[in-house]
Amino acid sequence: MTLTERIILWVYASIVATWFLRHLAISIIRSKFDILRRTSPKFSGSPAPLVTAIIPAKDEEEKLGDCLRSVSAQDYPNLDILVVNDRSTDRTAEIAHDA
Repeated sequence: MTLTERIILWVYASIVATWFLRHLAISIIRSKFDILRRTSPKFSGSPAPLVTAIIPAKDEEEKLGDCLRSVSAQDYPNLDILVVNDRSTDRTAEIAHDA
């Protein structure tokens, strides 16, 4: 095996090892964060605070439906969605009202 091949092999092995260690570190750090989930002990306590998702929209007829479905799919228990229609000339207001 030539010196160049050995260097390439060591670089590749270092990248693979670093990727694993990075993933492990992120998993450990993420488990330490207090994220409110349905399985979280805090979830069963007092009600979760109200969170309002404010969605500004101007002429968003094509994308607003998908956006509202995506935000509505969140599993946060106390979520309010507010669409701010900025003088749209298309069906944005109608789509927001029907959602």
